[in-house]
Amino acid sequence: MPQNTLNWNGSDQKIKDTIHLDQDSISLETTEKLDKLSRYYDQHTLEKKKMDGFRIEVYSGSGANSKQKAREKQLEFRSKFPNIPANLVWSYPNFEINVGNFRSKVEAEGALIEVQKEYPFAFVKKDMIDPPDLDKKEKKSTDIKNKKASD
Repeated sequence: MPQNTLNWNGSDQKIKDTIHLDQDSISLETTEKLDKLSRYYDQHTLEKKKMDGFRIEVYSGSGANSKQKAREKQLEFRSKFPNIPANLVWSYPNFEINVGNFRSKVEAEGALIEVQKEYPFAFVKKDMIDPPDLDKKEKKSTDIKNKKASD
């Protein structure tokens, strides 16, 4: 198989970073500058802790006592939908209640159908969401809770 080689040279870098591309493998000869960039990226992504996604806006209000009204709506939403996170957000000039951490618009629109039964003016919007916690094992719909011994 032919092997391709890519070289690039930074303006203040005397040694070239080289990537050797082969059909089944990649070898990378790094320099200190590339290592520093990689460490910076790792640190930045650890601090960011947000990702592109979608949320459902269920409330927006401004004016007198709007923050208190938003908190009341947040508590009301949490009692009706305990499995969906609800966030109070200040977005000038409004306080908003944005709910969910949906990675796709389809997923958000599926939840919107249920949410609109209680909040008819709710809508889906793009937002930065909390990434899923990969350490937690989510229960599958096939898990059985409280099954009686006689069943």
